[in-house]
Amino acid sequence: MRIRIKKLGKEAYDLTINHNRYLVYYNKIIIHIDRDNNVYLDESYLKISCTTSRLRNKFLDRTSQEIHKRLNDGTYKLKKLNR
Repeated sequence: MRIRIKKLGKEAYDLTINHNRYLVYYNKIIIHIDRDNNVYLDESYLKISCTTSRLRNKFLDRTSQEIHKRLNDGTYKLKKLNR
């Protein structure tokens, strides 16, 4: 098992576990990118705060408008990532 942890800011981490990448913020998974580069955003954290949106945008290297466009066209998917 390969694990890489990169701290992005206060309580924000870029985790890579076996070719799966995660944006984790305050112990919640915000984004999951699987080994096939499919992008899943947690449905509960899509519009939660400016800070979370900023981290999400930086992690994906996209603007909020680009992310919403990709959600609408099915490139990105909403999913319940946290229990």
